[in-house]
Amino acid sequence: MLTALLAAGCGALRPATAPQAARPDTALALGPPLARFEAATGVGVVPGGAVYVTDAGRDAVVRLPRGEPSGPGRKQILGGPGGAAGEFDAPADVDPTNGLMIVVADAGNGRVQRFSEEFRHLETLPVGRGHAAGEEAPARPAPDARTDATNDLGGGRPVAAREPGGDATYALDAAAGHVLRWEDQRRTVRVIGGFSGGSDGALRDPVDLAVGPGGTLYVADAGRESVMTYDRFGSFLTRRARELAGNARSVAVSAGGRLYLARARSVLVFGREGRLLRRAELRLPEGAEGGVVSVAPSGRGLYVLTERALFRVEL
Repeated sequence: MLTALLAAGCGALRPATAPQAARPDTALALGPPLARFEAATGVGVVPGGAVYVTDAGRDAVVRLPRGEPSGPGRKQILGGPGGAAGEFDAPADVDPTNGLMIVVADAGNGRVQRFSEEFRHLETLPVGRGHAAGEEAPARPAPDARTDATNDLGGGRPVAAREPGGDATYALDAAAGHVLRWEDQRRTVRVIGGFSGGSDGALRDPVDLAVGPGGTLYVADAGRESVMTYDRFGSFLTRRARELAGNARSVAVSAGGRLYLARARSVLVFGREGRLLRRAELRLPEGAEGGVVSVAPSGRGLYVLTERALFRVEL
């Protein structure tokens, strides 16, 4: 158990305000993979249920029942290469919400797609066009949009997507360097983090996002070397994990409010108040030279995704 490993020989850590606060607690070897992929990019988990992985190598979303080791026939596949509804181009992230809705960041097509649990396409949300910093704009959802000259998609590159509680949809647009929030049943969209360069809440190089209890938004920003936090209305709150997120790969928040910041070969765990609780160095298997690409908490465990495989560790 990771708990025993982390506890061995370690006292309480101080807040992450000094370099020594980020020293590793332990080294953790990943066990046998639950599934293998061609070029995995993101992982999402239904509480107590299935695990979803975006595989850019197949331009698809893979569903694994309850995250069990997947033999032939165990995987369920959504999508395939293309620009029509239900197809993907380099999908970057997936949020299965509570299992009733699946939200996919379709990065290469510049859009977010929403699906039912049965993989039925529900809606397409264009990313990138007409979203001026600090302003609201019509969301222009398109039920069956294609990515060609006949539609109004354009410009953006969504690399992360979340839909917490079903009342809003978030997308991190890496091309513009800000977060979009669709509100009012996706009729309007608000820009978050797209402030002037000197603003405390301005994003510089955001790489991932998560939504925690109470609707708090967490954005891992490599340029700010921090996790930037905003309230549910998009107002900037504070920076967390200062000077620890310069090479961040992924950020996730548990139902209890713990923050997980993944780097290429380590995972940092923070309490609800932002104090660094522990750091686990990951001993990656052969073939995982690129390191961790995404993580997702589930109960007392954590799913760890590399480009080629999915693992689970117990916390």
